[in-house]
Amino acid sequence: MGNRRNRDRKDTPRLRKSRWLYGQRKLHQNEDIENNTCVVQISDAADAPGSAGGAAGSRCSSGSPSSSGAAAGGRSESVALSDITNSPAVLTCLQPERVFSARPLHEKNIEKPQAESSVTSETPQRKRKAIIACFAHSDEPNRKRLRLDQAAAATPASDSEGDASQELLVESGEAADNYDKIKGRYITNLSHVLRQHEAVLQHAKTCTGGRMQLQRETRRGLYSLLVFQCHICGKTMTLDTDPGRKSINTALAWASVAVGNGFAQAQEFLSILDVTAPSYNIYRNHERVVGEVWKSAFEKLRKEAVEEEKELARNSKNVDKNNMPYVTVKTDGGWCKRTYGHGYAAKSGVACIIGRETGKLLYLGVENKFCKICSNASGKKTEPGPHKCNATYKGPSTGMEAAIIVRGCKTLHKEGLWVKKIIGDGDSSVFNQVRQFTPQGRECEKVECANHTARRYTTRLHKIVKKKFLDVRARKMIANAVPRLTAAARGAMRTNAGKSITQLKADLRNGPQHVFGNHQKCRQTFCQRKDSGEPDLTEQAKALGVLDEVYGALQPLYSEAHKLEDNETTNDCESFMSKVSKLTGGKRADFSTGPSFGIRCFGAALLFSLGPAWHLKVWRDWQDGALGEAPRKVLEQRERCNAQRRAVRDVQRAARAAGEWTGRRRAAGGADEHYGRTPDMILQEYPDVPADVLHARMFAEYERIEGEVPDAEASKALEQSTRGQSSNPRWMQIRSSRIQGYKHGRVKSLQPTSLRGPVVKELYLPKSLDHLEHIQLGRSAEQVAKEKYMARFGATNNGISSSISSFTLSGTP
Repeated sequence: MGNRRNRDRKDTPRLRKSRWLYGQRKLHQNEDIENNTCVVQISDAADAPGSAGGAAGSRCSSGSPSSSGAAAGGRSESVALSDITNSPAVLTCLQPERVFSARPLHEKNIEKPQAESSVTSETPQRKRKAIIACFAHSDEPNRKRLRLDQAAAATPASDSEGDASQELLVESGEAADNYDKIKGRYITNLSHVLRQHEAVLQHAKTCTGGRMQLQRETRRGLYSLLVFQCHICGKTMTLDTDPGRKSINTALAWASVAVGNGFAQAQEFLSILDVTAPSYNIYRNHERVVGEVWKSAFEKLRKEAVEEEKELARNSKNVDKNNMPYVTVKTDGGWCKRTYGHGYAAKSGVACIIGRETGKLLYLGVENKFCKICSNASGKKTEPGPHKCNATYKGPSTGMEAAIIVRGCKTLHKEGLWVKKIIGDGDSSVFNQVRQFTPQGRECEKVECANHTARRYTTRLHKIVKKKFLDVRARKMIANAVPRLTAAARGAMRTNAGKSITQLKADLRNGPQHVFGNHQKCRQTFCQRKDSGEPDLTEQAKALGVLDEVYGALQPLYSEAHKLEDNETTNDCESFMSKVSKLTGGKRADFSTGPSFGIRCFGAALLFSLGPAWHLKVWRDWQDGALGEAPRKVLEQRERCNAQRRAVRDVQRAARAAGEWTGRRRAAGGADEHYGRTPDMILQEYPDVPADVLHARMFAEYERIEGEVPDAEASKALEQSTRGQSSNPRWMQIRSSRIQGYKHGRVKSLQPTSLRGPVVKELYLPKSLDHLEHIQLGRSAEQVAKEKYMARFGATNNGISSSISSFTLSGTP
């Protein structure tokens, strides 16, 4: 009945397993294996009286009886493959082609009459364990199910196993594991993988002879899913490389952006490690997820900073007539690429507003004027598909900073905080737009950054040094005094912070006098060189016009003294911009074609607000779990190092204020003897010669040139042989050894102190002008112009005319 019901059921893996275990009598009733040699070892589970308890072994041919032989420590008997009874047995088969396994097809805990079989006639009733190692050489198919012979099935069992039949299953001895399909290295959670692997190994305990084999692998970036299937029962199990599934790919995008890399850098880095990198689309999708997380985390911190700034303003009674608190902020902006003083065409820009009291970001804005999807559609003259456009700004790149600052001031005003003072870097256009387009903007005041003001003063001084019409001694004097002039101006701002503007102006005006040695008007708190005995060079500076030039450069700083009374700086903004530069790869890579630049700016804001360990807090708030032990150790150690450096700086600052700090030794500005080709290197390449040898060579060259044109007749012949100018090789040869007439004035006007090297280089190695467009145009029209000129004035084509009196001069009419 049971077999009939099994045949009517649907063919499922469960039913197939049932068939393997319980057998079907209609299958393979007469199958046999030929040319098999089997070694049988039989050990008793319980020793009988008088039994040695050892193992007996015999060698037989499948399907035919064999003679038995005694073995040491056991017994031997003639056992054929068909004589294996219903006793519990597990057959482990080791051979290159087949694996044989046999086990009871079913177990019944009922008592049966005991009977003796031919195999167990000499053995008491007991349970047996048989391990058969078969070495088959048959050409039968690799997978066969063999039914034991009917006579053995009908033989009564020697134990409680009952009337059970057994099957012998033949499997491939070298089952393919498919592990060669897995290439390269993987980034895995090892403890998670080992736990899953333990579950895979546990399957062998429930499925005798079963083995889990790798079927396929599914990759999702750095995350992999491995599918295993049992070759006996068909059960499938999966093993993945990370419990978070998508978290490993998100962590890759997170880490790449946080260190200033992009997809190309991450892909190259992983490929060198032999780790398959995710595709570009997967990386971009996870980068956008990271951007949303960072933006949300920053917005939460920003609102907390605004509330803190409002509370501090109320406590200081900095409120207007409407009881709205007002604050002083620091602002600055930047672009996605460096300008180098002339390139102001960046696609993206960023600007920030930082509270002076808290030093925290109150607003951060990013503007983009380029969208790659829209640009591609425009190039194809089609409409772009549905997408989130990256272009949020229309206008010049130079106006991005002002637009963001204005929008930020409006946002803060809506949140109950208005900006009364703005500390900026001297960009008047931003302040003018804030006054014009923000609420209560007309009441806003501008405060100049002391560092930027001093830097602009330094720039003007360096421009004076480059003025060629000044006496060389004046330029040298200013060049040597630039560091001290800047330090004097910066010191005047520092010592007069929060004090009288009149005194600040007086100290700024006295700065050049102090630097050049005149200390009559120096205050004791400002100058400590009155009794140093240094020479007074002010009269010499006046005679050379140095003081007039320096005071001209000082005038803009002097006129802005009322904006410098508090010695305020935008150092906090510069710190934030340095972090933006870090996350954008030093502004050398272009991240402005998509949202990547904005994402990196929000990452820089989190780094500025939370410090080096910002990853731990933001990840924990997002995933409700720790980022990991390794990042915790590294980032916390970095925070401790930063804290130690800050403590050292505080000690040095206190010592400097007390007059006990001498300052750290700085390297001299400009290039030194180790940069470029030194005079010694040049002499090694071109060894110098004694003066007498040099003069002898000079006179020899003079005599050679003079001998080319000894008289008027030779000069005329030379002129005729060099007609055609640049198209005539003779003209090029003669011209290269003579000074052209239009350069004679340059040589004649050289002073005794003038450098000869640049002039000699210009004469001996002139620059080629062939690449210039107007030179090429002139040469193409030269022949036509000459012909028209000669036809009109009766002139002829001339060559080089060399002077007989001054034979080193020449000219071409």
